[in-house]
Amino acid sequence: MIEIQQKISLANLVIDHLYKEKPFYLTMSEKQFEMFLSMVEASGLDIGFSIKNMANLVRIEFDERNADRVYHALSSFINEHELPETVVKSLKEVS
Repeated sequence: MIEIQQKISLANLVIDHLYKEKPFYLTMSEKQFEMFLSMVEASGLDIGFSIKNMANLVRIEFDERNADRVYHALSSFINEHELPETVVKSLKEVS
């Protein structure tokens, strides 16, 4: 459950950046990149982005060719995994 919440937070963060002027680079930790990659691969879309490893960080290039597909992949992941607000409230009450 916590990993899904972390992925949703990361997906929202990346989506917020997709409105920047392109091309732009987004730097993530290796763990964040693994979560990002798992969401993108789950979509089955061929996104095609370039990456550069720098120590413990990964820099991803976003451009006009891949931004829409990344948005679609991440928003689909969010829609599929985000719990309705009523369920979240109920879970908090139970714990």
